[in-house]
Amino acid sequence: MSILQVCKQCNEIKPLEMFIASKRNINGKSYTCKSCFCINERAYRRTIDGMIRNIYESQIAKSKKRGHNRPSYSLLEFSDWMKSHDNFMDLYNNWVSSNYDTKLRPSADRLENDKGYSIDNIRLVTWEENNHKEHINKLLGINIKHNKAVLQYDMNMNFIQEHCSIRMASRKLKCL
Repeated sequence: MSILQVCKQCNEIKPLEMFIASKRNINGKSYTCKSCFCINERAYRRTIDGMIRNIYESQIAKSKKRGHNRPSYSLLEFSDWMKSHDNFMDLYNNWVSSNYDTKLRPSADRLENDKGYSIDNIRLVTWEENNHKEHINKLLGINIKHNKAVLQYDMNMNFIQEHCSIRMASRKLKCL
């Protein structure tokens, strides 16, 4: 028999497993169910402060994955930087009016990809612009650490050409 709890938001009685862990409640579970928590979290991430926090936390995670230092600025400094741009509110309002289309979401792009996040190395763009830049860099073989170079030789072992990835070699040589 499972233990039941009332969700403080939807007022439904649900099994304790339907609540996320929390140190605030004596039984170790949150006061709101997982469904209500997700709804609240999604609504918060769509606010200006929530969106900025989400981008900042993503920068921290990406920095760790890339082997870079954490961003050289705090969440508050990043928030001030974002809000100080003349076009920030236009980007944010376009994102909201598009019904939160991911492509139109404001984003911070690193100017120099081999360096970490710092105020002097970021610019305000849409997610689509940021993604497009990364795609172009992959096609051109610029700063791609996860691809392995392919060296092309002739039958006599004379070097012909280096390709940034097997996919690029396949495209250039028209191989399947």
